[in-house]
Amino acid sequence: MRKTIDDLLAMCDSRYVLVDAISRKARKIADEAEIRGLSLTDKPVNIVLNSLFDGNAEIKNKGEDEMEIVFADGFNIFDKAVIEK
Repeated sequence: MRKTIDDLLAMCDSRYVLVDAISRKARKIADEAEIRGLSLTDKPVNIVLNSLFDGNAEIKNKGEDEMEIVFADGFNIFDKAVIEK
């Protein structure tokens, strides 16, 4: 069964915390792609959301009102077909 935004919200204290975690991870992906000279075929936010929905990433608690998105062991977003070289 595919996850929904409601499933993701159940893992966080608030919508704000979820949006903050997703946007920080998306920014890291965009920055890394730029450093590597790669062009993303999808928006970084969509890459993060799809990774969460597909089970390739999860939301971890970093402390009070702070979460982070962590990719599964062995999953490298830059090895996937989301990149145009």
